[in-house]
Amino acid sequence: MPDAMTSPVDHPVLGRMTYDPDLHWYQGQTESRGLPVALTLSCDEGPPAFDALAAVVADLDRLREDAEAQAVADLLALKNEEWLDEDDGEGAETAESFRAKLRLESVGLAPDGVVTFSFEDGDLFWGHAILVDRAADGTWDEADIAG
Repeated sequence: MPDAMTSPVDHPVLGRMTYDPDLHWYQGQTESRGLPVALTLSCDEGPPAFDALAAVVADLDRLREDAEAQAVADLLALKNEEWLDEDDGEGAETAESFRAKLRLESVGLAPDGVVTFSFEDGDLFWGHAILVDRAADGTWDEADIAG
């Protein structure tokens, strides 16, 4: 692999992005709502698309709101129907309480243009991550839990 690919990149929007040869991606960090958010940029299939990730970061507040809304729309019923701990007296979540527990952990851009928003679940699903994908055409895929 050429040295240019493995050298850190200082991007005007993304800041310092460092290459991880084991994962074949660049990684960095930004902030949202005053908290750190990890950034990843996969480059398995060609040159890294720094400017595409920068466009996501520049619009991160709006995209985050949209991703949270997608998670609520897709997962609130699942939480209330199958993941309540009634033995502990856990009551049903509202859209507002569900959304308030989400914490954006990372944003990753894949070579095909899919952006993955990964949220800590605030123990909604007993520590599983909540993943929400935005396709390259700007449409949102169904949110899912992982881990």
